[in-house]
Amino acid sequence: MRTHSRRPAASRRRVPRPAGMAGLLTVLSAMVVLAAPAQAQRLSPVTGEALMKLCSSKTPVGCDAYVSGVSDAAELLGRSSTNPADRSAAQFCIPQDVVGSALRQTVIAWAQAHPEDGKQAAGTLVFHALHASFPCKGGTPAGSAATR
Repeated sequence: MRTHSRRPAASRRRVPRPAGMAGLLTVLSAMVVLAAPAQAQRLSPVTGEALMKLCSSKTPVGCDAYVSGVSDAAELLGRSSTNPADRSAAQFCIPQDVVGSALRQTVIAWAQAHPEDGKQAAGTLVFHALHASFPCKGGTPAGSAATR
């Protein structure tokens, strides 16, 4: 029986790539890198109008979950970002006592005052409503005891 010994990595011969293949790989790599930032992130196809119907229904649990999800996502983005501009752009300060139905009613009232946002993505409408309704003052909710 004959055994094959492998040569050490340093002594292996490199198989040269054709110049055309290396150039093609370089161009494809550059295209992927340059195209990545231009891709838009996926937004839910749910419109603000559809969300307002859900929020006004007899069982608005889905609405409450959606509003809380947008709120949580913006908060987590602000907490995890190392860029101060990202933290302030995504910031709104919701007082601790504003939860569930009170948060939903705030979004409904804002949506009724801004019907033009109904055609936008539901997340956009909720974000605008929360950002406008709960501005921050020095990192604390504008209406909280800390700012009074």
